[in-house]
Amino acid sequence: MREIILFLKTYPLYFGVFLTLIPIGILLSKGRQGGVAYQLLLACLVTKIASDLLMIYYAAKGMNNLWLHNLMVPIRYFLLSGMIYHFLETAHFKKWIRISWPLFLVFIASDIYLSNKQIIFTEEHRYVRYSGVVECVLMLLWILLYFYEIMQSLKIANLLKSPAFLISVAWLLHYAALVFFAPLFYYMYRSKLTLDLGILEIIPDCMEYLAVVIISVGVSFIPSPKYD
Repeated sequence: MREIILFLKTYPLYFGVFLTLIPIGILLSKGRQGGVAYQLLLACLVTKIASDLLMIYYAAKGMNNLWLHNLMVPIRYFLLSGMIYHFLETAHFKKWIRISWPLFLVFIASDIYLSNKQIIFTEEHRYVRYSGVVECVLMLLWILLYFYEIMQSLKIANLLKSPAFLISVAWLLHYAALVFFAPLFYYMYRSKLTLDLGILEIIPDCMEYLAVVIISVGVSFIPSPKYD
């Protein structure tokens, strides 16, 4: 515990991971009112904060936490693409997402294996080569398809009070920032090169925290359960 407190004092930006508790609390208060899509979002957020805290613990102990990052790529993709799947109404858009699931699973498994095929222990685990970028590109595609669908249908009267729209905007911002930095992070981790990126280094984390705030606003518009 002492190491974790010292780590957070050294890197106070990581206190932002606790922001995830806000949308989790709101979603729990809504119960099953939002449907399957929001249950998948809740599962993603719970998994995310558990992974973030565990990664902080490993970092504070000076241990390799990249295996957790690699593990979160498929978990996050399946949960969030499943959420977008339930937002969508167009049959062939939903079919594309279903097709992507087994293909992405094979791809991420191959990427993890090829990146670590000569490494047995998690202490030496390496950053995956391509999966992070592929996840970003696919999620950006599904979110943009959702935006295209709602613009075509014009069924949502007030987009700024639509939980699905705001949540999608949040993840769009997150993945749009991450898609540019994922290759750079891969290069830095694999080459063990320390680069002074200045303020650019905190952009992915700041965009992630901004996304969590927007998600919190979005889920607050989910109707509350009615009790007799």
